[in-house]
Amino acid sequence: MKYFICTRDDVNSRAIRDEIDKALKKNGNVLDEICPDTVISVGGDGTYLRAVHKYLDRLENVDFIGIHTGKLGFFCEFTRNEIDDLIEALLYKRRVIVKHHLLDIKYKNNHYYGINEVRVENPYNTMICNVYIQNQLLENFRGNGLNFSSTTGASAYNRSLGGPLIDPRIETITMGEVASINHNAYRSLNSFLVLGEGYEIRLQGNFKRCLIGYDHEFVTIDSSSIEDEITVNLSHRSMRSLHYKDVNYFYRLRKAFVAD
Repeated sequence: MKYFICTRDDVNSRAIRDEIDKALKKNGNVLDEICPDTVISVGGDGTYLRAVHKYLDRLENVDFIGIHTGKLGFFCEFTRNEIDDLIEALLYKRRVIVKHHLLDIKYKNNHYYGINEVRVENPYNTMICNVYIQNQLLENFRGNGLNFSSTTGASAYNRSLGGPLIDPRIETITMGEVASINHNAYRSLNSFLVLGEGYEIRLQGNFKRCLIGYDHEFVTIDSSSIEDEITVNLSHRSMRSLHYKDVNYFYRLRKAFVAD
């Protein structure tokens, strides 16, 4: 096995990284940052997402697994008390791969991919754009921005906006408005919209000084055209999540949001 370990920069995470690294090398595995077939994330969900983005060009050839060094995370299957279990699983157990489709947000022939979400936001002025679903006009949006969440990211920024949690067995895009303007003069859907596979969302408007965000990354749009277009859909590309334990989704929800 060729592996690499992406680590959060704290003393505990680095110590766990070194322990895993030593055990894997002892059993004949090779540390390879350039072309690993397995990437181990040591930290939180943010570390896991950064690991995926680091290998975005090689997603079809890399399996990702995480060990959480904080509280329970949605991506990280193992906890800091299960280092030996993780090592044993990597060395001896049969791999179970779950694929998660990425979100694809396209602007001027540039594609930006998100695991949890992609978004269009204007931190300076009101963002105004028409929203089309399959080329059918849905609304004229005015507000701070629009967030598009994958099923995987439903419990992230989407939930912070008040959006729904989604059964992880369903591939969806959830569109949520960020601080939309709704009164007698202007009105938008003012609700979350959950779409299944195969739908394309097209935004048309003036996106000068807007940001395109994709997970923890972003780019700034520098354009004054009033007819710019941004499209969002589920990509054919997917990340490969490596699993060895049957951790119930509803258990994760309770531990993250309900239980003390």
